Amino acid sequence: MIRAALRLLVDHLTPALIIGGLASWWFQDWRLIGVGLLTGWLIDADHLVDFAYFLRHRNPGAFDCSMLTTGAYFRLNGKVIVPFHSWELALLWALVWSWAGEIGIAMTGSLAWMAHLIHDQLSYRVTPLGYFFLYRAKHCFDYAGFCSK
Repeated sequence: MIRAALRLLVDHLTPALIIGGLASWWFQDWRLIGVGLLTGWLIDADHLVDFAYFLRHRNPGAFDCSMLTTGAYFRLNGKVIVPFHSWELALLWALVWSWAGEIGIAMTGSLAWMAHLIHDQLSYRVTPLGYFFLYRAKHCFDYAGFCSK
């Protein structure tokens, strides 16, 4: 379990730090390291939404932290919500920060966000549209519509 937790920690941390670090060097803005971490690594905090759903609806009263490292709660829930795992949000991030005149934040955040989603798309059996929030919502966040066979 510890090895799986470390893998999950490092899988997205390294690209987020690289993107944030390169952007901070390019734009001479050290805030961009934090932006890279926020959008490329910390978006995994949205897994707590699905885990809370599991604890409330599928397994009340039983807390098993090991399920966070395996993702088994998705299958047991029959749902995949993960609200931050969304191409729409990566695009919205870029648009909002560009409009605000913060091109460094726009580019760093959206690149780190997309790197996270691409990694997950290639690492897990996700349908091609699975990381579109609107697609998941249209299909009631159904697990079967998210994971390919």
